[in-house]
Amino acid sequence: MHREQRCFDGNADGVADDPATLPRQCYPWLPGVPGGEGHPTPRTTAEVYPDIEKIFKARIDWSEADEVEQELQSRIAKLKASAPFRTSHNADFSLARLAYAPCRLLKPEVVLETGVAYGVMSSFILKAMACNQLGQLISIDLPPLGKHSDSFVGFLIPERYKSRWQLHRGSSKRLLPRLLPQIGRVDFFIHDSLHTYWNIRRELFTVTPYLSRRSAVLLDDVDGNRAFSEMDSTYTSTVFNGL
Repeated sequence: MHREQRCFDGNADGVADDPATLPRQCYPWLPGVPGGEGHPTPRTTAEVYPDIEKIFKARIDWSEADEVEQELQSRIAKLKASAPFRTSHNADFSLARLAYAPCRLLKPEVVLETGVAYGVMSSFILKAMACNQLGQLISIDLPPLGKHSDSFVGFLIPERYKSRWQLHRGSSKRLLPRLLPQIGRVDFFIHDSLHTYWNIRRELFTVTPYLSRRSAVLLDDVDGNRAFSEMDSTYTSTVFNGL
């Protein structure tokens, strides 16, 4: 079966306490894009956005993403005093926008993410779903050790978006095999949990059989090891395009 994938890579190591201030580099795996073979050439997020719009043949209304970013900036400022773990565990805003864009344009019914922290990227996804009036976000998270850490997972997510959100606490190794048969189909998969070779590889090989024909995959730190490239070469009948 041919499955069409749009795979976007955020490529960031962690985030400073003010996520909006960090530049992001993206590594393209698009056919015909310079650097698309071998060691890819890094590009800024702003340089990648036109490619996303070209893939989906649609324009992105970034004002909607701007709204949720401004709201989260305020929430993060208030959170810092009581945060049980570092806010650098969050996705930065550039990565969150890279999740927002395909979610807004692909209009997925089911989005599955591993790694939540305080919920920056989750908020952008849920904002896109609210604009689409469609979709459910299923999140898996094993929070960092710390007093009351568990109760702060997804803390930044605005209450009005939570009706579309399911949180499952635990490791992806344990939960993915249990949840995926229940979910049945995944339209957008996002990896932002532990960025080790074995964890990324396990998540990709576990989730891929459940990806819908028109689906998207986003990985943070895809260039950190060979897990993604092995997936790309293993599924030779699948078109893996990436940013």
